[in-house]
Amino acid sequence: MKIGIITFHRAHNYGAVLQCYALQEFFKRDNIVSIINYTPPKIENLYKVFSIDLFFYFLNNKKYKSLIGYTAHFYKRFLRKNKFINFERKFLNVTEPVKGKKEIPNDYDAYIVGSDQVWNLNLTGSDDFYFAGYNNNIPVFGYAISSNENSIEQIGGKNICDIVSHFHLLSFREENICNKISSYTGVDYPVTLDPTLLFDSSFWDKLCEDNKRKKYILLYQVRYPKEGKNILREKAGYIAKQKKCGVIEIKWGNYDYGPTEFLSLFKHAEFVITSSFHGTVFALIFQKKINVYGLNDGMDGRCISLLEKMGIKDKVYRDLYQNPTDYECDYEMIEEKLAKMRKSSILYLNSVCSNG
Repeated sequence: MKIGIITFHRAHNYGAVLQCYALQEFFKRDNIVSIINYTPPKIENLYKVFSIDLFFYFLNNKKYKSLIGYTAHFYKRFLRKNKFINFERKFLNVTEPVKGKKEIPNDYDAYIVGSDQVWNLNLTGSDDFYFAGYNNNIPVFGYAISSNENSIEQIGGKNICDIVSHFHLLSFREENICNKISSYTGVDYPVTLDPTLLFDSSFWDKLCEDNKRKKYILLYQVRYPKEGKNILREKAGYIAKQKKCGVIEIKWGNYDYGPTEFLSLFKHAEFVITSSFHGTVFALIFQKKINVYGLNDGMDGRCISLLEKMGIKDKVYRDLYQNPTDYECDYEMIEEKLAKMRKSSILYLNSVCSNG
C-alpha cells in the first residue's frame, strides 16, 4: 500500500518533525510511505532565519532589547535550520514540493492527515490544506489531529461538518478537541496517541547521541508565561540547587540543537522542567522525573490531557507560583497505560491499511 502523510514536517520544531518521523516509521514497516512536501506560508515565515518584517517591527516599535536579541541569535537560528534540513534529508522520505491541493500526487492508496496541530488556525491562518478535499477519489484519514478550542470555534460548526465529510475516518489527539468536534457533528471519534508515543524509548535510543555533559536539569519551553521569561528558569534553578547540578535550557527562537541532540538532552537529563506537550512526551518516554508547568494561556489542555491519562497530573502538574516537587513517577503504571493506548491507536492505524 502506498501512503502519503500530510502534516507539519518542515516546521523547525522538535515535536513536529519527530511526530512526522514516528508516523512514517510506523507505516514504513509494511507500506510505501512518503511525506507530502507542503508547508503553510505562515509556518514558513515563522521559522525564517531572518525576517525583515520582524526586524522592522522591533525597530519601529522601539523594542530595542528584542531587536538586539533577535539579531544576536541569527547564527544560532542558521545552525538550527541546517540541522533540521539535514535531519529531513537523512530520515524523512519527502516528495517534490507541493504548492496547493491541486498539486498533490494522486498515485497513492491513502492520505493520512496528522498528527500535530494541523487544525490550529494560529499556525495555518486561512490555509485549508489540512482540511482535506483534495479533488480525487483517494481516501483521506485523520490521525491524532490536534488544535485548540478557539480555532475549532472560529472554524464553526457548519464548516466542521463539511470538513469531516472529506475524511474516511478521523481520530483526535486530545479529549477536549474530540468532544468539541463531536458536539458539532453528532459523531463519536476515537482519541489516539501522538505518533511519538507509539514507540518506547528503545525506538528513540537509536537516534540519541552519547552523553558528554555533567549532570543537568533540562528546561524546555516553547512559549513563555505572561508573567515573564524567567519564572521557569527560577524553577529549574531551584531543583538544580537541590540536586547540585547545572541547567540546560532549550528555549523558543534561540536554540541551535538539532532533533537528535534534542532527544539526547531528554535521555540524559536528571530532571525535566517544561511547559511543552512534546517536552512532556519525551520526559515520559525516557522515564524522567518531571514537573509540567501550566501557563494559563489557553494552550495547556494538551499537557493536562496527557498527564490525566497517565494518572499523574495531580503529582507533577504545577502552578507557576509553586516550586518543583521531586516526585518519582510510577513508570510501571505509566507504561501499562501507554501499552493500552498504543494498542487502540495501532488498531486505528491498521484500519487505515484495511480501508485504504
